[in-house]
Amino acid sequence: MTRAKAGISQPPRTTFVCVPGTAHFGASFLFFILASYLLSSSISSMTSTLYVIAGPTASGKSDLAIRLAKHLSLEVISADSRQIYKGLDIGSGKVTKEEMQGVVHHMLSCYGPSTTKSVAEYQKESLPILEHLMTEQGGAIICGGTGQYIDSLIYTTQFPKAPPNPLFRETLAKLTTEELFERLKSKDLRRAATIDRHNRRRLERALEIIESLGYVPQSSEKELRFPTKIFLVDPEVNLLRERIAARLASRIESGLIEEVHELLRNGVSVDWLVSLGLEYKYITEMVVYSKSIQEVQPALQHAINHYARRQRIWNKKFLRDAIRLTVSQDELSSSHSYSDIIFDKLREHLIR
Repeated sequence: MTRAKAGISQPPRTTFVCVPGTAHFGASFLFFILASYLLSSSISSMTSTLYVIAGPTASGKSDLAIRLAKHLSLEVISADSRQIYKGLDIGSGKVTKEEMQGVVHHMLSCYGPSTTKSVAEYQKESLPILEHLMTEQGGAIICGGTGQYIDSLIYTTQFPKAPPNPLFRETLAKLTTEELFERLKSKDLRRAATIDRHNRRRLERALEIIESLGYVPQSSEKELRFPTKIFLVDPEVNLLRERIAARLASRIESGLIEEVHELLRNGVSVDWLVSLGLEYKYITEMVVYSKSIQEVQPALQHAINHYARRQRIWNKKFLRDAIRLTVSQDELSSSHSYSDIIFDKLREHLIR
């Protein structure tokens, strides 16, 4: 099954036009026009609200963001570390053109596969888009499950100036994920205490920064860039696991295995796909080692459940002020779908 790909929309350039017939008014008139423009932009940005849709994988974030965007006439910026790559469509849950329902999405399919983009690089590309939307369109929606991507946009976060080091990465590639974590502990115990010890890509980046700077700089106190409302979609555990199982089965049926075959045929490296984790890791290993989907699917589902648990822990720690949108199995009925319940709860907070 071929999935429609969404490209990044670039913000239009702001231009100043000299209106014919105004020159004789002199500098004071031009100053008035310029001041009025700057004042209106300032007021627009002050009254704008940034909405964040966060939550564990399979919690329905993308659908909720689209419904909210249509309700408020806003655009969506994706904050997902796999959806930024071209060709990673089914396995990453990238929304199709049809699913967008006319809502403009940014930061989807921006880079070719086999490249590795840091959080700082994501911020460099996406922050100008966010600033444009906040100033010119009265708000924006950030949606995704990559916590560091969300942080990089909503807070005035500065990242270490440590460029990628391919040669050093080659030496790290020979180590297991556990060995990477142990090395980080020996070099920066403070950073090791806060990092996800199972996330190989973040471990490699932390060690790369240490190699360049000698340490991982500690984040300063965070300040919000804009007035922000954070909504945390938080279904009960058993319900989320049911959704994870159903979604995985749907992705396999929709062509996930063929998508991985296509990526490999196009020259995307096995190591890079495996480094992405979850669907791409397990399906790539299935293809390479000639396993059956019956062997792989239960282990993959277990890994996604574990990943969702780690996301919940991160959300609890770093999104303490978020508005939690909880859903239980008992709330579901034939007349009230999961999506309807979540959106109705979110809308209550918009009215307040």
